[in-house]
Amino acid sequence: TVEGQTVVIVSTIQAFRVEDTTGRKVYDQNGAFAEHLLNVSPDRLADLLPGADGKPKPSLVNMLRLRRPIVIVFVMPTDGKFTQIIEAVKPA
Repeated sequence: TVEGQTVVIVSTIQAFRVEDTTGRKVYDQNGAFAEHLLNVSPDRLADLLPGADGKPKPSLVNMLRLRRPIVIVFVMPTDGKFTQIIEAVKPA
């Protein structure tokens, strides 16, 4: 579990910077993240991306959205896609 732990994820900007999330592992359903969605408070459900069944999809991006991580991005803020990247993970 990541609760109470320091977790560092190193990723390329392209992992989150997409219009179509198909085939992107950070958005793919992954059972390893299912436990993070067990007791999600109703007020946080709107922050999560839904799966095909309408329930929050167990994915890395949803786990990040739940944890509200500190995000360090090395990208020019004038880049038109900067906001899209930040919105993908909904950081603190």
